[in-house]
Amino acid sequence: MMEKKQIAGFIVSPDWIEKPLLSERYIKEMAEHGYLAAVLFVRHQKRSVLDEKVRDAVREIVDLCHRYSLKVILDTDPTFWAPAFVEVHPEAALHVIKGIDTKSIDGLFEFRVPLPSPEMTPYIFSSIVAVFKEDGASYKYIQEKDISYEWMSIYQGVLIKGSVKGGYSGSLVFYVAFKTFALADLSHPLYLEGQKKLLDMYKGIPLDGFGWDEPGKYAAQGYLKSGEFFPEFFRRMNGYDFYQHLIYMDHYDNTSEAVKVRCNYYRTLSEMNFIAQKEHNDYARSLFGGGLIFGTHQTWSGIPADLAGGVMDYFRLGRVLTASWTDGSWDCSQFKYQAYFFMLAESIKKELGFRDAYYNDWGTIFPPVENMRLANRFKMLFHINWFNIFFSDSSETLFNYRMEPLKSYAKEDVKNLDAFDDFIGDKFYPHTDVAILYSWESIAAAPKWLARLYYMLFANISLNLVDGGLFGVQMSCDTLSDAKVEKGVFTVGRYRYRLLIVPYGYVLPSAVYSKIKELLELDVPVIFLGPAPEFESESGKSILYDFAGYAGFKPVSFMDYQQLYALQKGLPSPYEWEPSWSDFSYPVSAKDAEVIMDGEGRILYLKAKDKPLYYMPQTDPREDIVNLVKKILHTDIEVFSDGTYYRFYYSFEEKGPLIVVAVAKGHIPGFDLTPASYGAGLRAPVKEHHIKVLFRCKNWELVMRGGTWCAVKVSERGIVEKIGDCPDVIWEKK
Repeated sequence: MMEKKQIAGFIVSPDWIEKPLLSERYIKEMAEHGYLAAVLFVRHQKRSVLDEKVRDAVREIVDLCHRYSLKVILDTDPTFWAPAFVEVHPEAALHVIKGIDTKSIDGLFEFRVPLPSPEMTPYIFSSIVAVFKEDGASYKYIQEKDISYEWMSIYQGVLIKGSVKGGYSGSLVFYVAFKTFALADLSHPLYLEGQKKLLDMYKGIPLDGFGWDEPGKYAAQGYLKSGEFFPEFFRRMNGYDFYQHLIYMDHYDNTSEAVKVRCNYYRTLSEMNFIAQKEHNDYARSLFGGGLIFGTHQTWSGIPADLAGGVMDYFRLGRVLTASWTDGSWDCSQFKYQAYFFMLAESIKKELGFRDAYYNDWGTIFPPVENMRLANRFKMLFHINWFNIFFSDSSETLFNYRMEPLKSYAKEDVKNLDAFDDFIGDKFYPHTDVAILYSWESIAAAPKWLARLYYMLFANISLNLVDGGLFGVQMSCDTLSDAKVEKGVFTVGRYRYRLLIVPYGYVLPSAVYSKIKELLELDVPVIFLGPAPEFESESGKSILYDFAGYAGFKPVSFMDYQQLYALQKGLPSPYEWEPSWSDFSYPVSAKDAEVIMDGEGRILYLKAKDKPLYYMPQTDPREDIVNLVKKILHTDIEVFSDGTYYRFYYSFEEKGPLIVVAVAKGHIPGFDLTPASYGAGLRAPVKEHHIKVLFRCKNWELVMRGGTWCAVKVSERGIVEKIGDCPDVIWEKK
């Protein structure tokens, strides 16, 4: 019997809490659609999962779901119950810190501080946690006893007046903390104990799993997260006082100390989230038994927001879950973001050894059918499942599948995705020769405008690699460090790769930098993109001259790169949507490297003299990176594709058959770089398209024509098995 894999979700509205039986309509529909489980959310109301009435309603809804053979995953993300918790335990409230540059004259100062984002409401001024004064070319920490001040609330901010002991005149940097009663400091022991008490409330209800949906949301970009306990948590992890080093978070760009402090802060923030969710899940197992499902996605609103929220280390945070999860919209303005998040879901699944991966997607605009169908068949290229949210009256303005034809097409997609998963099974995997290093350390250490371009670059690379039939997996620094390297290939777990791409490798862990040199010495091609490596993340040690000498060009610092980019393009705001694309290439001066130019006379890439090291000084190479990868890597199968995405699934058995997967693109051209930014508008609705593709290798040819998706298992003797709606599948021996 075919195993169910797809997961749905629904929000418990206030009327359902009062009358849980009202949920049965949707529960019945989810069961009829064929879902394995449903994620149950309690949000957007004054009551939360801490409320006994809510708990009692959850008990009845769980019973209803089980009656229809649906498993239930309860969302216990603290975002929605933290307000009630921190009102009772204000010492566990989250603090957010804003840095303000100002001046004092004869020891007197006056300045205004903007309030945090509305999501942080309610909040109050807490304190000035650190002050620094200019001291020549550096800054000096001012002791708390040498500062006095008063504060007063003003419209959308706080006014602060005071004095510095000694009558100092000059520049000052203040770090001002607000206490927010909307979120908790997840490092605080009271919070960690509070989440255990929450789980105790639900003991005895036969829940099948728990989820944290976007635990880093409301990241307060432009502010730093802290709390009454967080500084102590930071000190225990890093061995020094965080507040006395705050100046390095937004000053001293491109210095060893700033690199070290910034990487330490974001690593600590990520570890705070990891420990909190791990302790939650471990305790849940002790109460509810083994075999629980743990989701959902750590991703929230792209790399810059995830960095600010401390959830950017997707691979470590994924270890607290039982499958890989990412999310996004099927009608966002640019399809490249789906390619990026699908690739990330596959990558986490492979790196952490999960059986399954999930993508939470949703729609907002009409007509929706073809948008949804494209998103779901696109999942087949990565072997990921559908987390389809929401089946409820309360659905955050997203589709809730009550009307035809969307209702029936959604049901059909669930069936197709389960059939595809069954067809692939555990003996095949989506193949790629390309690994892409994901180094959050680079964007943690750099000025925050770079995070916007990093996200843009990753999304554009993802879709261009998919469009070129190459694909790729993101790889964490820890995993690359442990890779086994042989002549021309490197192996991670069960997967082998023939090429590594390093986007914006400005800051790298020392073990990663050493591993890259090992790859190159054993003839594994490595392509660097954008700003060149300059620092090691742990110590802040400079590697700029070492890398430039190794690659064969004159050293170019990050500050050089930033200055020229600012002059030619203008630096993007860290707090706005990233640009859709960016054509910029730094004019690097080669020493003994080979220089390849484009038609405009700009540098496409440099090739090191005696090793397969390529440096592309572009911020966003798009098709150029695909062309270079195809030039480097030889393929045994020639493909002629018209409006069709395709991918090869390899067998884990050494001489097993091959699975060829093809899906109709649903939009032509294959990708679109407008509008100018992510938030500028929604993509035009997808139209229906059909498969048309030819695969040619040494001994056979395979043709697929018609339909929207198809998977064909082939051997040297012909077609073994196939599924999908493609009516015309022809194999011929050559």
